[in-house]
Amino acid sequence: MVRSSWDETPESVVSAAELGLLLRRVRGERTQQSVANGAKRHHYYLHRPTLSAIECGHRLPTANELRGILYGCGQPDLHERLERARQRLIDARSASTARPLPSSREMEGTVADRQSATEFRGVTESSAGMVGRDRSGEVPTRRWLGVACVTAVTLVASAAGGLVGDSARVGVPSPVPPAPVVRVDAVRDHHLCAEALPPARDGVVLAWALGPDDAITPDRRVEVHAARTPEGGWIAWTHLARPASSVDRFWMDWSYRGDPPGRSQWRQCGPHAISGGPDSPAVRGVDSEGKARWVRACGQAPQWDRPPASTKSSFCTSWVPINP
Repeated sequence: MVRSSWDETPESVVSAAELGLLLRRVRGERTQQSVANGAKRHHYYLHRPTLSAIECGHRLPTANELRGILYGCGQPDLHERLERARQRLIDARSASTARPLPSSREMEGTVADRQSATEFRGVTESSAGMVGRDRSGEVPTRRWLGVACVTAVTLVASAAGGLVGDSARVGVPSPVPPAPVVRVDAVRDHHLCAEALPPARDGVVLAWALGPDDAITPDRRVEVHAARTPEGGWIAWTHLARPASSVDRFWMDWSYRGDPPGRSQWRQCGPHAISGGPDSPAVRGVDSEGKARWVRACGQAPQWDRPPASTKSSFCTSWVPINP
């Protein structure tokens, strides 16, 4: 919420709404799309919907998004002041969400609760009549305590006319189903590009990398993009954001592991030539059996654009989960 008495300076910003309004004033007569295009020209990836959410105060910009906005508005000199304001808001939010230490009254209540639980356990043990004690005659042994608990549960279940293992009769909740078991070679059950869905028009950047490796000035940039589908799930694809040749190639690797140790544990969707467009087909973040996927984006420059001493023919991002 924007205060009525706010003087509209970066030093007085106290909320995401006020920072967004300040960035809206910086944008002036420019359209949000022109600012996003200007940010991209300076190699900062910025979507128009992202800029709209920031200006409306729905969220704070990241450091790169703030730089992209200011470069897109032609006012990078304001970055230092606005970055301090952004960082101040992040610190304030972190401090407000930090868990406070319990008060002395709360600590006393915790101790009393533990004492009550101990007394209740003692009553249960004595009523069962099967609790053994150690040689000091003060602390019940774990083995006999377990026998007493099982006996008490059995008596209750028998009185109700049911079995101890019948969770519906004794009121025990059903166990949580285990997570899907992923075989080492589960990727082989799918096509190279899995579902091969069309990429979305807008998305978020999960990871990026520059290449070719060993170059003095890497002039290619490959990115992992992700977006939520109308059905509610996430998809991901590779985007060659900055090609430097008409024969550049790119692809997407996907796996069921975040650190696949061998080539047999991931699939390579591609390579694709930049002449056919900058985006690869998309895959789902979770397959039809509920197994989560990880992806990475890779690019490749032609031989004549690589450093003479380079031994690497491609460059890739790190592995990232598709669900942000």
